[in-house]
Amino acid sequence: MFARQWAYLCRLCSDAASRERLETLKRQFDQQKWGVSHAAQAEVELAELFAKAGYSLAFLPESSQPTADLECYAEGHRVFAEATVIMPKVGEMWKAKRGSLQNLSSGSDVQVDEQVLAKRIVARMQEKARQFSHYCAPVILSITIPEHPAPQEGSSLLVDVGWLSGMMTMTLASMRQLSAVLLTLWDIQPRETRAAIRFRHVYCVERAGGSLRTSRDMPRIRLFIQNPSAIYPLEDTQSRALHPVL
Repeated sequence: MFARQWAYLCRLCSDAASRERLETLKRQFDQQKWGVSHAAQAEVELAELFAKAGYSLAFLPESSQPTADLECYAEGHRVFAEATVIMPKVGEMWKAKRGSLQNLSSGSDVQVDEQVLAKRIVARMQEKARQFSHYCAPVILSITIPEHPAPQEGSSLLVDVGWLSGMMTMTLASMRQLSAVLLTLWDIQPRETRAAIRFRHVYCVERAGGSLRTSRDMPRIRLFIQNPSAIYPLEDTQSRALHPVL
């Protein structure tokens, strides 16, 4: 999947900074190093999403100061985008509510500890909000949680998507530098939600059935959460353009 996306972006982005960044991402991906390759994949995937949504884009050059990964334009409106990955530690799964995920070996579904997952997501959101405090345009933060290490066939991690989207929506209100968060969950599956409220600023895509072991081109869950309190909110056309490609 990376090779296809990378080649597509090479044809699309002709500026020197984008070409240099794409070469760097290819070297990082080719290392096949835990976390490094995942980060390169996430950045290329995010760029492809924006391109397919009709945005013109460029990869921003690296500097001594933290910068976004992408600068994108649609109908004259500018938006910056940042890709980041949350990795489980090598040799350690997400913690379940009653200890470690020792039952994975039996092939049964195990409920993920949503509090642990949520805390890591919020911590990353806070970190990135501080990083973009000086930006004077909308910023979309993309957080990817790839497959957990050494997954067992038939096993899955479960999360209440309604509860998670509600928690992120309320937390995002205090991070006015972020215009939206795109959360991508590859190996975590939705369970029955406890939340009775639906948030109008949340766009959710859940792909039912099948196993990501055999279908890895699309993630199981994507949440696109806009921040109504953002200093620089997204235009309606900017957000609607992204919905079909998620």
